[in-house]
Amino acid sequence: MNQQYYDHFETRDPEQRIGDLGNLLPRQVAYAKSTADNSARLDGIDPEGICSITDLRLLPILRKSQLGVQRAANRDQDPFAGYSTCECYGTGADRRARAVAALRRESFKSMAK
Repeated sequence: MNQQYYDHFETRDPEQRIGDLGNLLPRQVAYAKSTADNSARLDGIDPEGICSITDLRLLPILRKSQLGVQRAANRDQDPFAGYSTCECYGTGADRRARAVAALRRESFKSMAK
């Protein structure tokens, strides 16, 4: 395999990859569970119990048809049906206003330094 085009994550030993996945999956599931929209979906799921590819079968599956129904139900508040981890809800004008406010906060922070 030509090492030039692959980073160390792609070329590591398969056993190491499985071990790394086992270490990272519980943290990712815990993070997903900590978000308000996902807490109900993942209720009853122990993040420490998800530590292999086979354990992923314990997580709920989101079907494309379900996503459309959920998006339609709250399109005005959240265009991503609660599956986004960012604070970008509302109309386009609302999102732009929040983005401008965030940029202003950042510029004030940099000026204060």
